[in-house]
Amino acid sequence: MVVVIFLYRTLAVPRTRTTLGDRSFAVAGPRVWNSLPAAIRLITSYEQFSQYLKSHLFRAYKLQRIVTRLLCAMQILLFTYLLTYSQMYTGMSGSRERVCSTY
Repeated sequence: MVVVIFLYRTLAVPRTRTTLGDRSFAVAGPRVWNSLPAAIRLITSYEQFSQYLKSHLFRAYKLQRIVTRLLCAMQILLFTYLLTYSQMYTGMSGSRERVCSTY
């Protein structure tokens, strides 16, 4: 049974006790619907809804790609720093070319 709250067009998400239940369509569907911005959920025209939904999803995908690239760059910088610091600490000498050639 799906309960709709009409003010913001949100759906009630059924409670489950297992991870398998959380993955069911009856739970995942309302959860994804409720995660959409209210401006998209309130649209009544199919054409507008599909246009705004597509724009929202592409914007979210582009942001996710940017964040992923940023995290990857931070990991590379951290690894390089730790490798350089460990070489200085132990007295080992190494060239920067050898560090960068591992990527």
